[in-house]
Amino acid sequence: MNWSNVRLIFEREVRDQMRDRRTLFMIFVLPLLLYPLLGLSFLRVLQFMQDKPFRVMVVGSEALPDSPKLIDGEHFNKSLFDDPEQVKLLHLSYPAKEDETSERQQAVAKRQLAKGKLEAVLIIPPGFNRRLEDFRAS
Repeated sequence: MNWSNVRLIFEREVRDQMRDRRTLFMIFVLPLLLYPLLGLSFLRVLQFMQDKPFRVMVVGSEALPDSPKLIDGEHFNKSLFDDPEQVKLLHLSYPAKEDETSERQQAVAKRQLAKGKLEAVLIIPPGFNRRLEDFRAS
């Protein structure tokens, strides 16, 4: 084995590879496109795997019936979940007290939903408790 022969063969192989457009594309262009795309995909998958709590605004909670209890403070009732630890994944908020009318509370909730401050809005219509009792009685 002579080093000059190895060098000669190496130079010839490199020269042949540089003539092939497909090889140049695979070596230089494809990694420039593929690596950022794979990185962004990986970050998206990580976002979906996180247990991030969802923010839900409850409008009209005063119209909810006492039994069964749906809301327990800033979370839903633990008895509604298979795993009690999942209760922490839904964080409840309520409209401000100065927004007295249901329509105004709904408008505030929709604005916050549009801005991305909330993931969902739960609207309890006025008189829901009475209608539920009437339904149960019938």
